[in-house]
Amino acid sequence: MEEYATMIRKAIWVVNEKDFEPILKNGFRFSMSYFLLLLILYTGFSFLIDFISYGSVIDSIITAIIVFALVPLLYGLLSLTTHMILQLFGCTRPLTDTLQMYIYGSTASLLLGWIPCIGAIAGLVAFGNTFRGIREINKLDFWKTAVAMIVPQILVVIILMGLILVFGTMFGAYYY
Repeated sequence: MEEYATMIRKAIWVVNEKDFEPILKNGFRFSMSYFLLLLILYTGFSFLIDFISYGSVIDSIITAIIVFALVPLLYGLLSLTTHMILQLFGCTRPLTDTLQMYIYGSTASLLLGWIPCIGAIAGLVAFGNTFRGIREINKLDFWKTAVAMIVPQILVVIILMGLILVFGTMFGAYYY
């Protein structure tokens, strides 16, 4: 457990860009268990906030299950599309390094994202850390990294909007 606490301290706000490379030395297996721990914390706190706000246990449980299922899916989708764009730019780092940068870069968001208003700031910090990490490990310039990071974000937003439209229409028609 001490290893996780040390990694949280290192990854929540990475000041020196040269600190990203040593983070990857822990290996992919450790980063996945680290992500699972942060995801459990994030889901649990989101459940509590949802329950306190709305008072419905069933709705809060359903929301927690959706969050627990969607967050890893989104991280995988973002990592994969970012990695594909990085490959177009000639980067040779493996997909696992890109996924690890998303995991460690998003520490702030997963730890503090459930807090209303502070979650948006934590999300920006997480995006900045991930951006800097991917730029550093792949030795890219600012604009190539920006394209590699922003295009997948836009694609995910479009996909989510499409899913909301489809499922919202389906379930909205059910209630009318």
